[in-house]
Amino acid sequence: IVGFTSISEKVPPTVLIETLEEYFTEMAKVIKARQGIIGDFIGDAVFAFWNTPEPVSRHAFMACDAAVTQQELLGKLRDAWVTRGLPPFHIRIGLNSGPVLAGNVGSRDRLKFTLIGDTVNLASRLEGLGKYYGVNIVVSETTYHEPGVEEAFVGRILDTVSVVGKAKPTTILTLL
Repeated sequence: IVGFTSISEKVPPTVLIETLEEYFTEMAKVIKARQGIIGDFIGDAVFAFWNTPEPVSRHAFMACDAAVTQQELLGKLRDAWVTRGLPPFHIRIGLNSGPVLAGNVGSRDRLKFTLIGDTVNLASRLEGLGKYYGVNIVVSETTYHEPGVEEAFVGRILDTVSVVGKAKPTTILTLL
């Protein structure tokens, strides 16, 4: 959620929790309807993935469709929240595709199913780049070239970047 720290400073905690619950519930419905898995709610962020632990046909398409639908739905939620005097959330989404290590990770007494690897790290960096480029969705070229994505979504190339910690540059796009 863009500017979440500032929002949380101005909104009473009970109101913030209620708004977050409504937001997370609606975003989770979109992800689940497209065969995605909610890996975690990390503060104000949703970590979701496709194609593991079970295969998902056209998983990149499903993720892109979820991202676009979430942005559209959030616009409607924002309008309703503003009329109720609640904070108008805006979100950024980063999408990347590739190999990951999927499984139970954690300590000896607390495990959680999650994804680990360069692919996940890049997706997180792409979300952050949305601020720099002034867009809500940033997609790697790898994801954009997955089956079904180019045919269904118009992508506008933003740049070729080398994100922090990576030597290999990545071409990034936004979905229109």
